[in-house]
Amino acid sequence: MAVGRRWLAAVLVAAGLAGATCAPRGDSGSTGAPPTGGHAGDAMSDAAFDKVRLDTFEPSEGSPKVDDDFTGIRIAMPAKVGMDDLSRLPLCGVWSFDGATMGKLPSVEDSLVFLARNAVTNETATGNFRMHEDPASAAEMKPDEPPPPPRGDEPPLIEPEEATARGYFNFNLGRVWKVPERPGKWRVHLVLHGTQSNEVEFEVVK
Repeated sequence: MAVGRRWLAAVLVAAGLAGATCAPRGDSGSTGAPPTGGHAGDAMSDAAFDKVRLDTFEPSEGSPKVDDDFTGIRIAMPAKVGMDDLSRLPLCGVWSFDGATMGKLPSVEDSLVFLARNAVTNETATGNFRMHEDPASAAEMKPDEPPPPPRGDEPPLIEPEEATARGYFNFNLGRVWKVPERPGKWRVHLVLHGTQSNEVEFEVVK
């Protein structure tokens, strides 16, 4: 199936990058626990988010940094957004799960749910980001062919349960949520089937 091939490709790419180093920053994602406080965007300038191509699924200037062994969801946003700029509200993130967890999940990006809460009034908003087409090509849609017989000189395959898949997203929160056009502070986190990201805070300013 196309989805199976895309997931396997993500696993193999992530396994190949396992030796790369990433500087830790902010709070890690969590599974089943309340999101931790902190501003995941504090280590970068708000200007970095101006360079992000929104509604894409690739590393960007706004991507939070995580360790090689990170699992969960980590997000980052600009600390301040002008009231005239609320239609463009970058929410960047990275997710990482082992094969056993991935086998229980549907498409990650299509299943992420945002929850926003006003820090003063406790107003809330929630929704999802579903929008993009399945990028599977016609060739990928062909029936699966049996794999070639293994060669004795090839390294052993990585067991899917032991490998880690990792992906990135650069969503436009302003596309799916009409943020009230008045000064205020909002706290945002993402949820994916019991897994919660860190919590970030952004301020709407005049």
